[in-house]
Amino acid sequence: MRKQGYTLMEVMITIIILGVIASLSLPRLTFSIERTRSADGLQILNALLSAQIVYEYENPGAYASDIDDLDITIPASDSFNNFSVADDPTAVASVQRNGAGGYNYLLEIDEDGIVSCDNKTSPSGTCTKLGF
Repeated sequence: MRKQGYTLMEVMITIIILGVIASLSLPRLTFSIERTRSADGLQILNALLSAQIVYEYENPGAYASDIDDLDITIPASDSFNNFSVADDPTAVASVQRNGAGGYNYLLEIDEDGIVSCDNKTSPSGTCTKLGF
């Protein structure tokens, strides 16, 4: 008469299959989280661009070169730091990814709202995968 339950071999095979599935899905999950975090940086950039447009409207022909000159308060971000602005139409604002999770890149926005990404020390192809 056979006892009810699983053999050691059945349990080991199940654990191996679950391990393979987890190892294949974890990179996709990790990058999905990074894509969500990059949206935080885009929101900050768009807020800075809007403030720069207001500044340029009040001071024709010039953008603020110091973030303190803008009428904006940016809440602290867990994912981005080094918010900066420049009197440069090709990069009126930028934010730096803080390196958490191995991601470290710079997002910049120009006066037309076009975002560019500079892949510093992030995994290869991060900016391309994010759509920049």
